[in-house]
Order: sequence, then C-alpha cells, then structure tokens
Amino acid sequence: TNSNRVSVYSVSIDGTIASSPTYIIGQSDATTTTAGLSASSLDGPTGVAIDYVSQILYVADTNNNRVLSYEVGFGIYTGMSASGVFGQPDFDTNTAGVGATSLDHPHGLDVNPGNSILYVADTNNNRVVVFEGSTTSTGAFGQPDINSNTAGLTAKRFDHPISVEYTGTGILVSDSGNNRVLYFTNLNYATDPLAANVFGQADFTTATPGTTSTTLSNPVNADYDVSEDAVYIVDSGNNRILVYDVQGGISDGMAATYVMGQSNMTSASAAVTQSGLSGPMAIEIADSLDSVVTTFDPVLTVRRTLWVADASANRLLLYRFTTLANLAS
Repeated sequence: TNSNRVSVYSVSIDGTIASSPTYIIGQSDATTTTAGLSASSLDGPTGVAIDYVSQILYVADTNNNRVLSYEVGFGIYTGMSASGVFGQPDFDTNTAGVGATSLDHPHGLDVNPGNSILYVADTNNNRVVVFEGSTTSTGAFGQPDINSNTAGLTAKRFDHPISVEYTGTGILVSDSGNNRVLYFTNLNYATDPLAANVFGQADFTTATPGTTSTTLSNPVNADYDVSEDAVYIVDSGNNRILVYDVQGGISDGMAATYVMGQSNMTSASAAVTQSGLSGPMAIEIADSLDSVVTTFDPVLTVRRTLWVADASANRLLLYRFTTLANLAS
C-alpha cells in the first residue's frame, strides 16, 4: 500500500519465498514508490484478485477511487499498463462518487471465475458493488439501490465494509465498522438481500467489539477454505486470525475453533515473532502438493498454504499445514 505498487514474488515448491519481487505493478522499477494516476500507476492499492479462467488480475487502487484490470494471460511484467478501469471514466480521473460507474475508496475484491463476476467492497459507499462483464455495475449489496449510500446495522446494511470473499455458494463481507463478518447465501443483489449469518456478534443489531472466541474487533478480511470447510477471519484489532470449523454448519455468533497470532482467545497483544501478529490485514488460502519419496512409490500429500499479510510488521507470512488442528499447533 504505502509503496503504491503490487509486488509479485516467486515461490518454490518447498515454500521458499524469493528475497525480492520478480515483477512490480504500479511502478517502473523496484525502487520507485511514487503515487500516480495513469494506466500504469497506483495510489495506495489495498486489494487484489485474479480470475484464473479469463486470466485477468484486478487491483483495488484505493486512493484513486477505482479498480484496475490487467490482462495477464501472456504474462506479467514490471510497469505493465492496465487494460480496464472500474469506477472512473478513464485512466486520468479519480473522482469519488456513488452510482453504477463510480467508487469511493474501494478495498477488498473477489471474483466468481465461472461467470466473470467481480465483487468490490466499496468502503466509503457502504456497499459491495457487483460488475458482471462490464465496467458499469449491475447492482450492490448493502444498499436498496445503486445510487444510495447509508451506513447501517441490520442484516442487509454495512458500516465501511473492507473486504468481500466469494465462497462458491455465497459471499463473506468484512463489515469492519460493525465489528462483524456477514455471510450472504442469496446472491440476488437486486432484491436487497438479507445476510444469512453473522460472525463476531450474537445478532444482526449488535456491533460491540470484543476479544473472545465469539467476538471481533475491526475485522478486515475473510477467506473460505473449501477443502477443510473452514472460515478464516482476520481480526485486525485483536492482532489475530480466527478459524471457524463450519463442517456442521454456520450459526450466528458461533465460536471460533482455533486462533492464530495469540496463545488464547482472550489475548490481543501485537507481537513481531514467528507465532505472533501485528495488525494483520489480509489472508489467502491455497493448495500445494508435496512429494514424499518412499522405497516403493512417491506419495503426494496435499498441504494447505495460508498466506498472511502482517501489515504493521511489514511482512508476509506463510503457514503450511495438512489439517486445521495441525495449523493451530
């Protein structure tokens, strides 16, 4: 964010991260950090998502009130220009606004790759905007229409949502100002839908921050692990990540199963250590294959990889595990 760029790092099969980025988006080289407003510049980017089907990379260029799209099917290179822009009429405008073609400080974003649907957490407009194959939005979650901007505390209103995660059957929205994460299973945004469940609060009309297994303080990101059937929430105000085992279903205000970054569910101290966290801002789950050579045949073990952007510590952490219990230990 502060370097006004997106850094792309190479990672080996054993999880070793390159010491320096391979490519830089938003700058002409690895040493420049100037904010800018053009097709090849960024100003305070805060979110990225990639559509692996159409091979398009999306970047939330927050301070420029826009989302840029890059065609990466033929590769990524330093200083590359965006091919599309959402939220502005061109690459040289950054006016904040509300409507079908405007954004105001967008942060997190995600895609439904099967249908090329882009979801954008349009933070200052208190909504999650939906784009379906066009730079003109077709609707939004969190508001009764595409031109409204009212913060609220109900099952269908937000207070400065920071991120959105498409799970395959719904979306998780980090409703940061209300200290909660909402889960929508009704994706028909035209009906101004209600959230199905809430994490971090006992009901849809409470927004009290807390440091327990059932409460949150300034949650800023969430991810869904389809292999483990688990929800991960970045509870930034508590310097931790909460892990919810949802194999038995989701219930309002349910307790987290595991905690990362703290030794227990009631601690919230920041720590720049191997087991601690300091202002974490984002996570991403992925699969990896490890080859274990035996006397007879190689055995392939599927391991999960969890990436954590530990923002206040200016670092990116990588966790590798095979089960949720293994991750917690």
